[in-house]
Amino acid sequence: PFPLTICTCEGLCVGVNTLSERLFHIPRAAVVGSLNVLTNVTDRDTSRPALFAAAVAGKSGQSSSMYYDFSFPGSQDLDRTGCWVTIGYFPFRNSSGQITHVGMMIQDETERIEAEQQTSLFTALVENAHDGIGVTDLSGRITYSNPALSLLTGYGDAIIGKSLRDMHPNKEEAIAANHTQGMAEGHWHTQMDICRADGSCFPADIAGFMLRDADGRPTSTAAIVRDLSEEQAREQELRLVKFTLDRAPDSIYWFKQDGQIIYANTTASTTLGYSLDEMLQMSIFDISVDLERERMGQIWTAIKHHESQLFESVQRCKDGHEIPVEVVSNYLAFEGQEYACIFSRDISARRREEKERLVLQEQVIAAQQAALRELSTPLIPIAEGVVAMPLIGSIDSGRAQLVIETLLSGAAALRAEATILDITGVPVVDTQVANALLRAAQAVKLLGARVILTGIRPEVAQTLVGLGVDLSGITTRATLQDGVAEALGWQTGKTLSNRR
Repeated sequence: PFPLTICTCEGLCVGVNTLSERLFHIPRAAVVGSLNVLTNVTDRDTSRPALFAAAVAGKSGQSSSMYYDFSFPGSQDLDRTGCWVTIGYFPFRNSSGQITHVGMMIQDETERIEAEQQTSLFTALVENAHDGIGVTDLSGRITYSNPALSLLTGYGDAIIGKSLRDMHPNKEEAIAANHTQGMAEGHWHTQMDICRADGSCFPADIAGFMLRDADGRPTSTAAIVRDLSEEQAREQELRLVKFTLDRAPDSIYWFKQDGQIIYANTTASTTLGYSLDEMLQMSIFDISVDLERERMGQIWTAIKHHESQLFESVQRCKDGHEIPVEVVSNYLAFEGQEYACIFSRDISARRREEKERLVLQEQVIAAQQAALRELSTPLIPIAEGVVAMPLIGSIDSGRAQLVIETLLSGAAALRAEATILDITGVPVVDTQVANALLRAAQAVKLLGARVILTGIRPEVAQTLVGLGVDLSGITTRATLQDGVAEALGWQTGKTLSNRR
């Protein structure tokens, strides 16, 4: 029943049976009388000489498993490259009991060896898998656990014999449903918490399947268990980040180097009036009024160079109206891809407040200027027909014009017949001041009123003379008191004259 080769005691092949021909795919004529098994250079059986010699000496023996390839001359196998075999050596004796030949009985071990190799490979994969892998009997008792599952659950070697109910408390209905699905469909998939030996639990993704014997009868169940703790933590972190970004008060955009928007938060969608799906079909050029597509290379270089920039821009909403925005741009490189992240804040309210503040400021300034005008050119009624304007501080062209305007309007309104200009508080009297006083006096005289200039200190008198100022027609007095007395004297004289 086995492939058989018969050789002389010197190793020359003298016979092979049909099974041997089939195993090695070599015709009998190619080896009988020509192949010497002891000198064949293609033979890899290093144990043959010793086993063959032992058989010649009358002792049977068997080789270990070895691989024979079919690359030697005469092989006609086009499907296989070789086979695994074991060879048994035994002596042939004649009727006199003398050993005349050696028999080599060959057993094909290919299926067994390949099955063992596959089993070994599978075992290595399972034992070194990152995910937990376990096998249970049909009652739910664990019969096998790889190192990862033992570590995940914290049971170690003590996990063998544990029940699924020990690791899934209060989950009897789910376990039963999985078992029912496995029996009906051969597999199931679920997510549930698994309890560790210390009582803590972790979320797990479980993919189970039914194991069956050669007749298709269920024998046990196997499951691949993946710890979802880190994955769920990352997902929760991402949800939190997205939740935060979507509820940020500012609009946030991510776009690529070509301007294509790849993310927009809820605020951006609400502010511009687009749906989020619409935003993802747009580019930054569709919403930024002052960005030109032709300048994108230059703009991107600036973003990349400065990394973070603060500037103001204008964005166009879906309904066509434009809003002013304050923008912070940031450059980021992630996984080999370049991005720009834009934080955009609607500053319409700020602009309105600034405009209102500017209007209010202008009103305050106008009120202050009016108050200053009144303070800088005070016109004080002294008596009927007599007014005085005491000047304090420097006099420039603007104030000089204001003095003239105030004197004219006041003198006309009060029907003044005598106007006193007091320059006691004017620290410096130069050509500009002198000309201003002269113009003011001349203007008042045109209204028919007399002008009295008071506060003429000695140094002021010397300056006026040195400047050649013509004060003819203007009464001058040293002090305001003297000027008031002069004006009142005029009024008294006028009154007496009128009475006569």
